Amino acid sequence: MEFIDQNFKGIEGLVYPENGKVLYQEDFENEQHRIGHSILDRETDRFTPGIVSGLAISENETYDGVIITEGVARDAFGRRIRINNSVEFLLEIDVPKKIILKHTWTGEEYTPLGSPDTKTIRKNSGELILVTNDYMLLEDEQFLYAVSRDDLHVTINKLFSESALIGYPKIYDHIIDSQEKWDTLISSYTWLGAKNILITCDLTYNGSGIYVPMDIIKIHAINNAQITFVGVDNYQPAFGYPSSPTGIGCEIDGLTIDVTPASGQSIGSYIKGFANFTRMTNCKATIHSNAGAIAFYFCKNLSNCEGIGIGSGGSSPSNNGVGFQNCENLYGCFGYGDGSTQASGRAFWNCWNLVNCKGYGLSVTGTGYGYYDVSYAVGCRKYAIASKTSVWGGTTTKRDDDSCDLT
Repeated sequence: MEFIDQNFKGIEGLVYPENGKVLYQEDFENEQHRIGHSILDRETDRFTPGIVSGLAISENETYDGVIITEGVARDAFGRRIRINNSVEFLLEIDVPKKIILKHTWTGEEYTPLGSPDTKTIRKNSGELILVTNDYMLLEDEQFLYAVSRDDLHVTINKLFSESALIGYPKIYDHIIDSQEKWDTLISSYTWLGAKNILITCDLTYNGSGIYVPMDIIKIHAINNAQITFVGVDNYQPAFGYPSSPTGIGCEIDGLTIDVTPASGQSIGSYIKGFANFTRMTNCKATIHSNAGAIAFYFCKNLSNCEGIGIGSGGSSPSNNGVGFQNCENLYGCFGYGDGSTQASGRAFWNCWNLVNCKGYGLSVTGTGYGYYDVSYAVGCRKYAIASKTSVWGGTTTKRDDDSCDLT
């Protein structure tokens, strides 16, 4: 083996031999491959796969198709995808389709000075493809949008682009590993201009609740980090947005919150845990309330999340204990709603698009439901035992009875 200089400051590549040794085509290929891998490794350390900029979708002027703007993305291998011009797709009536994004290589020919031979340079490019609903996605492809049309207009489902990882930087600009750093961060209106935050330890917050600045891209918690909230006000979320964000919003990954209300919480009021987030993975919220409790409120694109709402007080619906309320696109989530003595317990209430979820509703003298007023449910089951009143309640639409527990 050739001697390797441990003080070499550079990237991976060929260790050049002594003068006089012949280099072959395979040597140059190995050199270029290692340089390329080093560059891709460096970039995938910083960027996730997905859209970096552009690639927005809208209905065309004739209302029979869609237009996607030019833009830039990264694929699962770190390669740069560039769409240089807007692309229009015309749609057939009542034939749902999906739009996928794929990296391609293009070639540019040149003739080196003094050479009779033409050579080719590889260049990054990409293509947008309209596929059928049953198309099986390949490893280097990414779903962007689901589209369909009827006689009057086009329907655009942005679920795929919103739930996919977006190509933002992965480097954390603030690592919260102490209570002091947490207090300093949230005392700033802009959270010190942070974009990506890593939480590594348990934290506390005493106050009415925390609104996340709109500029935050991602909050990632590790080590089972939990934020304990004390003193959250009536009708307030412990952690979230005051309303649904107009953009893609902040991604929350691995965060647990435990919430208790202010001492003066009135009967007939309620408090919320997570509110109005658009992308959540492996998150948990437990709400202990003197009245109503909602663990996840108006959140969407949830994967493997756990919501526990423990209400208390009278029989008013505002005193219900709810796991997930007004949430959409839930996969593998567990909901637990406890109405305590008189109110109802509802694990999932007024939610839609549920896949492989489990729900349990409990109450002493009130009603308890696993799923209440739910639309579009596949593979949804009770938790160990059936809820107090029934697994399903209210109005249920488009449930797959073959895969769901009915009793």
